[in-house]
Amino acid sequence: LLVAKAIKEDDWKARTLAYIAKKHIEIGQKEKASEILSQALAVAGTIKRTSSKARALAKIASTYVDAGQKEKASEIISQSLAVTKTIEKDYLKAMVLAEIAGVYAEAGQHAQALAVAKIIKSASSKARALAKIAGVYAEAGQHAQALAVARIIKRAFSKARALAKIASTYVDAGQKEKASEILSQALVVAGTIKRTSSKARALAKIASTYVDAGQKEKASEILS
Repeated sequence: LLVAKAIKEDDWKARTLAYIAKKHIEIGQKEKASEILSQALAVAGTIKRTSSKARALAKIASTYVDAGQKEKASEIISQSLAVTKTIEKDYLKAMVLAEIAGVYAEAGQHAQALAVAKIIKSASSKARALAKIAGVYAEAGQHAQALAVARIIKRAFSKARALAKIASTYVDAGQKEKASEILSQALVVAGTIKRTSSKARALAKIASTYVDAGQKEKASEILS
């Protein structure tokens, strides 16, 4: 914590403090985490560069979600969104909006998450945001909504990973047949990925989920 406070760049200081707060949450020290998050918020308020301020606020909001303080998170993510709207460079705006959509999803505000995702101009950032939303739906057991979101993702890499994530939650729920069905869809989508490194990453994720589903031979076939 002392090292974090000594960081001179306000954006990195705020994000580092949020990271430290998250670690306190993980070990059950939520009061200490709240104290550190207040410090992070104060630092974020001094950041001059709009994109850096928006990203720091999004990170802090996400950590408030982890702490179970969703109302506070909602308040901060609204601030982040307001700041993001003033970012002039489209690629930076798209990147931050994707992060904001993800935090809204984590906070259970799915309608807001989808609304933010829809205004993202960058195809890759939009796909990343929608994949995050689909994953959050799946983790909440809302598989129909998760699949509906996954189906509107236009980038093959993000769509394949979203489907693999949904399949993973079906495995966790003991519905291995349904997981296998979704993984088959993910495999078809992954086959259309043009970039070799991205295709390899997607196939690795799918294979890993097949292992979790008890289909090691299928996983081996995909990885070979």
